[in-house]
Amino acid sequence: MIEKFATVDLTAPLDALSQAEHRMLTHLVLAARQIDAIFWKQTWAGAVALREKLRATAANADLAPELREKARRELEAVMLMYGPYDRTDEQRPFVEGVPVKPRGAGFYPEDLTVEEFNAHLHSHPEDRTALESLSTVVRREYGTLVAVPYCDAYRAEVMEVARCLRAAAHECENESLRNFLNLRADAFECDDYLDSDLAWMDVEGSRIDVTIGPYETYEDELFGYKASHEAYIGLVDEHESANLQAYACHLDALDALLSGRVPYEVKRGSASPIRVINLLYNAGDARAGVQTTAFNLPNDERVHEAKGTRKVMLRNVAEAKFRLSMVAIADRVLAANDRAAVTFDAYFTNVLLHEMAHGLGPSYLRVDDAQTTVRKQLRDLYSPIEEAKADIVGLFFHQWLIDQGVLPREEERAAYTSFLAGFFRSIRFGAGEAHGRANIVELNFLRERGGVTYDAANGCFGIDFSRVREAVETLVDVLIGIEARGSYDEAKALLERYGQVGDELRAALGQLADIPVDIRPHYPLEEVVAQRVDARAVADASV
Repeated sequence: MIEKFATVDLTAPLDALSQAEHRMLTHLVLAARQIDAIFWKQTWAGAVALREKLRATAANADLAPELREKARRELEAVMLMYGPYDRTDEQRPFVEGVPVKPRGAGFYPEDLTVEEFNAHLHSHPEDRTALESLSTVVRREYGTLVAVPYCDAYRAEVMEVARCLRAAAHECENESLRNFLNLRADAFECDDYLDSDLAWMDVEGSRIDVTIGPYETYEDELFGYKASHEAYIGLVDEHESANLQAYACHLDALDALLSGRVPYEVKRGSASPIRVINLLYNAGDARAGVQTTAFNLPNDERVHEAKGTRKVMLRNVAEAKFRLSMVAIADRVLAANDRAAVTFDAYFTNVLLHEMAHGLGPSYLRVDDAQTTVRKQLRDLYSPIEEAKADIVGLFFHQWLIDQGVLPREEERAAYTSFLAGFFRSIRFGAGEAHGRANIVELNFLRERGGVTYDAANGCFGIDFSRVREAVETLVDVLIGIEARGSYDEAKALLERYGQVGDELRAALGQLADIPVDIRPHYPLEEVVAQRVDARAVADASV
């Protein structure tokens, strides 16, 4: 399992940064380390204790060498996956004696059932907002369910995050970023993130990019309500950011086009900043198992309505994934005439348009005369449906940009073949992971509609360019329709029908066993920060 991940140094030239910016980076990395500590508690209630037990066993000189080596290898895997569960294999336990991972991770009592939760809400409707909140932990006290705010559940770590963010703000030379860091520090202490999310959308002109807080809900497979803590720190690539920002002006037109196909209420702010960064450090949910190539945040629908979303592309991460996995995958599973068309630029554009597509489509809807959100209606199925929607709407958007002359017609073949190769890369993340599950659904759907072909003689997949556009448009309508109606039953039916690994796909995946599934990041900045902290501790001690 460990060897499926290729270790890669992720860094960027820092020579142009000022001394104040270097000090700010130190404080940001220290804040991110606390984010890591919080996520360890969120992933599974027993994760921290198991990690420390394995550390102690691996270091115990009184034990037999083979026992210490076994503990060392298990510890390495636990550190990679943030717990004893293989995130690329449907959360399979790989350490003896641990239970099956609770679907609610560390956010709920391990034995909590959907039925008990819903029964409590029926009897105590006044508790709904708190119990379903993105930023509360659900506990059972005196026989009843209670919501504990994150700022109380993780008090020690939260206070240190806030302190580090304020220290970073003190060193910050960019007014908009300084404002965000101070507001974010306040938000961690009270779990009200709206003002700081809005301020994050307004950050511009800074060479350092910071994303930190509770965001994605993938870890909560029970309901999809609870946000996990994560952090990204990167160096902005201004040239690439300006190039990609040119796509953002077309979002309104695409939203109108989509809502004309499947009616929904368009409620999205006009702002859509795009940042291309080289990642210097990540932590928490962002670092567990498979690494993120890009993200589209925040997830708060109130921010979507007021300002839209912000897209952040991790260029050095994308380049490493493409170089170490994507090219080799294309050579193994794509038809010969499609392999050469797979390019990094098309892959990177696909990733960008996927993230932009997250901000398109329905967010709010009305059910029984009450306003609700797509996320709440689809619950545990929201993540795979939303990932599939972002994928397929992103490809639809790619074709539209080509048709409009924004991108050259010559890119059309690369757009589809790179998209197809990307299926096999993401499916290897695991059928239980949202992106992998979404890609299985998409591949099977497009295969059924003839947009994707399969040659049994050589075991290779290809694109039928006479049918793929119609197949993509049909799937766009299906997925947008599910979200517009907020239909849990339709989502379940789609995932059950198309979410299975068939013989063709299984055979293709079998050809990829020696290709890395993903990268395992190593951050030189972390070592630099450790040296700075050690030097400061020595100086403080001498004083």
